[in-house]
Amino acid sequence: MASRQSNLMYKVDFKSQTAICLVLIFSIYIIILMANGLFLPDNFNFDARTIQLLISGKSNEHQGVFDGFQNTASIYRAFGAETIFPEWLVILILNIIYWIAAINVLGKLNLNRQNLFKNLISMGWILCSSLFLSRYSKELLSLVPTFIICFARMETRLKRSLVLLIVLEYVFFIRMYWTLILAFYFAFHFLLFRVKAAIPIKLIAMATIYFLPFWMVSALGLQYLTDWRVFANLNSNDSHRAKSALVNLLTNTGSFTDYANALYAWLYLNLPIKLFFDEAFRYKAFALFQFGSVVILIATTYAEYKYHHERLLTDDPFYTRCLSFILAYSFTQAIFEPDVGSFFRHQIILTVPLIYLLYPKQKQTMLLA
Repeated sequence: MASRQSNLMYKVDFKSQTAICLVLIFSIYIIILMANGLFLPDNFNFDARTIQLLISGKSNEHQGVFDGFQNTASIYRAFGAETIFPEWLVILILNIIYWIAAINVLGKLNLNRQNLFKNLISMGWILCSSLFLSRYSKELLSLVPTFIICFARMETRLKRSLVLLIVLEYVFFIRMYWTLILAFYFAFHFLLFRVKAAIPIKLIAMATIYFLPFWMVSALGLQYLTDWRVFANLNSNDSHRAKSALVNLLTNTGSFTDYANALYAWLYLNLPIKLFFDEAFRYKAFALFQFGSVVILIATTYAEYKYHHERLLTDDPFYTRCLSFILAYSFTQAIFEPDVGSFFRHQIILTVPLIYLLYPKQKQTMLLA
């Protein structure tokens, strides 16, 4: 009887949370639409404008079976965007679906004073994700494989096959660099949570795995991986990107310099001390927010490690999958991201996995079926 009453109370509370969250999303969305042209830079809507032109057939700039922009536009068109429904309605519906799934994953969080810093970081990520997901974007579609990798239940062979099919379709038709993300994800997950070895040994093995793509590219005589960002910045006429462009620390002469440039980029983007001293307020704000997010994630993960008697947490598969995915995604970003703005926009899909990791002892088990 008590258990049934508890379940009923949870369902009622969950529904009230959902209703409140949807009202907040709608309010934030309206504010963003009203303020879009007031404080956001022109290049903020570059991807949205490109996708919108492709949806309506007014641009032939992006063509080909594997062109990410063209395929993204095709998916939005399939939802009736620009033909049946206006952009704001399509995006609002997709955001509502996303946040219902997010609430279902996260359940109830204990937002008390003891967790004030975590709460502020979490609310910051939620606000930023609402901002970056307020227009047509690849990021809104990236949420599907992200949720599948981190939270989908895969007990049966059929479910595992469907998950693999959806993720691979995204990789080949939207963002091909996700091939590296998947490779790092499986390798990091195996090394961290399956291999019995001391933490330093595991970290050395992960660093070696991370080095392999750079070695392969150099051995095959292909373009150095971190040089792709250099070409992207050289071909850009965007003054905003030019100011926040990420420059390689070393001139690439081999796999080791390529590897060093990626590690430098990871430190520069995730612990952005240098950016904090930039005169622009938005870079100071980004530096504080990013630095705080990384520090609190490291502190929380270390606390979990100590709580489990210096063993990595293995009894929650969703926790291990979120941590492995964030590591894989973050280190892949360090290879290719051309500037700070692109980095921040692309990492917004990590909002729910990150929040899940920040509250390891308070999360519910009510996850995606």
